[in-house]
Amino acid sequence: MKFIYIYIMLLVTQVLFAQTEKFNFYFERLDNTVGLPSNEIRRIHQDSEGFMWFGARNGLIRYDGYKYVVYRNSISYPNLLTHNAIMSFAEDENFIWIGSERGLNRWDKQTRNIEKIDQNEINNARINKIILTQHGYIWLATSKGIFKYFWGTNALERLYFDPLQMGIEDAYMDSKGRVWFGSWGNGLMRYNEES
Repeated sequence: MKFIYIYIMLLVTQVLFAQTEKFNFYFERLDNTVGLPSNEIRRIHQDSEGFMWFGARNGLIRYDGYKYVVYRNSISYPNLLTHNAIMSFAEDENFIWIGSERGLNRWDKQTRNIEKIDQNEINNARINKIILTQHGYIWLATSKGIFKYFWGTNALERLYFDPLQMGIEDAYMDSKGRVWFGSWGNGLMRYNEES
């Protein structure tokens, strides 16, 4: 009987110890005291080279695990980005596409330079989501509607805009190639390339 009691106590102790081990968490705080331009981080992206990109309210941040490189408009670089508030990321073979509060930018992986995409219709649009395609264009879900941007020709095509609503907040391409758009007040819209 004493043996069973000891066995049960050991079993209970191991179970309790295992459960407490599960809940030991450690968070490292990275904020403006260690070099971030803002404590307000809106988007996070890890690129194909392993760098972490953070879209902050006041700048674009690239982190290699040791140090930050901050890209933002300043007195020295007044036109580096279309806007310092970063809203979205997407990545292809050559570029990291960066949507901001007022337009579209791209980071060239070879030159490591940022280029602003100058298109009147989206220059002051909040780029909420960027979706890459295999067809030579990207989808843009923006505060001014839905656009296709053809990067090879620098052409922009508006597909949807309703002046009474607040814009397109999100987008997603499903496994069948259909693109879903979520709006601020008009529900969901689905675009099928083949129809």
